[in-house]
Amino acid sequence: MRSSGLAGKVALVTGAAGGIGQAVARLLAEEGARVVATDLPGAAFSPLQAENIRTEALDVADADAVETLFDRIEADCGPIDLLASVAGVLSTTLVEDTPDAEWRRVFAVNADGVFHLGRAAAKRMGARGRGAAASRSWKRPRGTASCSRRSAKARNRGSQRSQSSSAACSVGAIR
Repeated sequence: MRSSGLAGKVALVTGAAGGIGQAVARLLAEEGARVVATDLPGAAFSPLQAENIRTEALDVADADAVETLFDRIEADCGPIDLLASVAGVLSTTLVEDTPDAEWRRVFAVNADGVFHLGRAAAKRMGARGRGAAASRSWKRPRGTASCSRRSAKARNRGSQRSQSSSAACSVGAIR
């Protein structure tokens, strides 16, 4: 363990059953943070559980569930010092083929979920005058539900632009 200043800090990581969220949870645990890793109910957490990382089911689109989990973690573990909001969904449906229900599902997680988490963290961290939060923002491949009809047509005409999976992160700290 390196001396990063994270030892003993309570960290909440969403979207942690796989991918980036799981990697963030593991890294924070390696740095000595007490990590609570979350993902949708029914998610496979066994790799993290084998590493003694606490796991919890959470649908970030459910504001009440977010508030309840924050309260439970703070009662069980102490104040949440770090939030890594990594939960997200990707829809690869062309915009003209995207049903309204799919559009709402994507926004419920990728926009509302980030808002619910940020609000819950800000209320608690702001009252304490300390804490930090990071949120991963999702870049969708061209021609998906987040793109315009014109973009989908350009893709269909053979446009060869790169479909980067890079992420932009926004970080806020409360001091």
